[in-house]
Amino acid sequence: YGLIFQKGPLTIGKLVELTNTPRTTVNRIINALLSSDLICPVGSEKSTGGRRPLLYTVNPKGLYTIGIDLSRSHVHLLLCNALLEPQWTEHIPITRRSTPDTLLERICHSLLKTIQSHQIPPERLVGLGIGSVGPLDIEKGILLDSTNFPAPGWKQIPLKAFFAEKLQLPVFVRSGASMAVVGESIRGTGRDLENLVYVNIGIGIRCGVMVNKSLLQPKGDTEGAYGHMIVEAA
Repeated sequence: YGLIFQKGPLTIGKLVELTNTPRTTVNRIINALLSSDLICPVGSEKSTGGRRPLLYTVNPKGLYTIGIDLSRSHVHLLLCNALLEPQWTEHIPITRRSTPDTLLERICHSLLKTIQSHQIPPERLVGLGIGSVGPLDIEKGILLDSTNFPAPGWKQIPLKAFFAEKLQLPVFVRSGASMAVVGESIRGTGRDLENLVYVNIGIGIRCGVMVNKSLLQPKGDTEGAYGHMIVEAA
């Protein structure tokens, strides 16, 4: 499934070649993916003799993901299909009235309404990814003691626990820059690169780093925080 997503439509023969897996095993996997509506046939290749080999691609409606971009000035909400193509977006400004309780409840209401309007079965929703300002407790998914929000109360906000309970989904929380570099690596200008650095310059300066197509994730939330650097004039 991952190869079909990354490389586009593939034949069973090509999958056998790329994975060095017996054809019988690949056939069995393809049949399972077809029965689950995760992939679908999309035409065929030219025949070199005999039946033309079918091409298989990811079914856009097979899976869906939700994204939340939380900054100090706004929230972006996003619903993507299995090809990570945006199906719906919403922009919510953060004002002096945007206390954590008020804003998080509004986000949940909007997401639940969108899931219902798109008629997405619960089993088709993979999970929710949150790219947030920091500092963060990465393991627990908590926004710790963030400053410069227009509204008070943005301390010790259990983002992961809150959305997991409200939406009944797996929740993944990382810094906004880390989530951005993953997006660029999968769908953006860095999709053909093994190593990639994404720099986010706003109120602070944060970096997201991909090494060998994997997100650099040391413990804590300081690996990409380059916002405080002393520069002495010569």
